[in-house]
Amino acid sequence: MNRFLLRDEVVNVGLYVPLGMAAYLALRRNFWLPALIGFVLSVCMEMAQLFVPGRDTSAVDVVTNVAGTIAGVGFGVIFDRLAIRSRSKLRAATSADSRPALLLLFLWAGFLLFPFFPVLGFYVPRQRVSVFLHSAPFALVPLISGVVTWLAAGRLMEAARIRAPHRLLAWSLLAIPAQFFIVDRRPVSADLVGAAAGLCIFVFARGKGRTWIAVAFLAAILVRGVAPLHFVSQSSGFSWVPFGGFLGTEWQSGLGVFLEKSFYYGTAIWLLQKCPMRLVNAAAIVAGVLTAIEIAQIHLPGRTAEITDPLLAILLAVMLSAMARKKRSGVAG
Repeated sequence: MNRFLLRDEVVNVGLYVPLGMAAYLALRRNFWLPALIGFVLSVCMEMAQLFVPGRDTSAVDVVTNVAGTIAGVGFGVIFDRLAIRSRSKLRAATSADSRPALLLLFLWAGFLLFPFFPVLGFYVPRQRVSVFLHSAPFALVPLISGVVTWLAAGRLMEAARIRAPHRLLAWSLLAIPAQFFIVDRRPVSADLVGAAAGLCIFVFARGKGRTWIAVAFLAAILVRGVAPLHFVSQSSGFSWVPFGGFLGTEWQSGLGVFLEKSFYYGTAIWLLQKCPMRLVNAAAIVAGVLTAIEIAQIHLPGRTAEITDPLLAILLAVMLSAMARKKRSGVAG
């Protein structure tokens, strides 16, 4: 089988996994309705491609999409059981905010390993290893990103009631060298150095405050948004079309960026809540920072300033609020 055809089918499966997982959790643990939703959506998409020049319809795509939806239902089952393992632990899990924490951890794993398709052969991995070894180990953006990401992931694991979170966090470092063997991933040494530093900070600073972690995470988002600071006088304009950047790029890279941003913005809101802070205030702060970044990007070369990121932060806050309400109603019942 052609390797590009195989990759497309694997991606078709992965694309519908979030749909199956979300539908299972939203539809009160219904197993078959999510599969039906996935089937109907896939058939509609294939039929729509009849009217798009250069696109072909395929029954195989429908089968793989439905398979991805069913796999998503399986992940939803795992998610649900991890969130609340038994009736006797329900109140403890609720007080630890386990369901939102687990969701954010799923997003973290998703953007680390996306697009979930392995590189075939050893030529590309060898090239990536060479680039990795010759890259700057203290490059600012990947270093800071690694530190705050692994530090925040440790806090999320604690909230999710995961046993020995420091051990799981240490094992998760393997996700970076694993990217040598994943399509379209190019890790650098600063990624691993930052992740290891974040692990060490988490281990030695456990239980020593929450506010500074939230501030550091928010500062990292700011650095990632404006680096490198090469302002130009000419304005690139501002787009008010939501998610226009995602729709205008190749869908695979766009989905990877979407997973990464969802993790960063959702985790920033969650960390601010733990300060403690009301959800609406946390969402307003994150959306405000993202708006400031977008305004700055008007004068940054190679950037597209748009309304998408602040809007995504607000949508993530609504989702976290809905999950919290569902937990409380479950406890009351």
